[in-house]
Amino acid sequence: MTYEGLAGRKLVTLDGRRVLFEGRTAHQDQITLTTHVDAQSIGSNLPEIVQALLEPLYALFDFFVLPANLVTEELARMRLGSR
Repeated sequence: MTYEGLAGRKLVTLDGRRVLFEGRTAHQDQITLTTHVDAQSIGSNLPEIVQALLEPLYALFDFFVLPANLVTEELARMRLGSR
């Protein structure tokens, strides 16, 4: 995945459920993230896979450390179709 146009963007929450992101700004314009996983491990290891993949992206926002519980909770919400 390649994310472009990041410089100057702020990390925000759209639904107001999280207050973790205030004041976090990206100072790098682009990042490319890659991963390789065994397809059989995706179901049982999805939170860990997503965490490892997204940590470098979130770190661009003033070194924000992506909490593992945030990834786990959001994946659970997505699997339930919740908003």
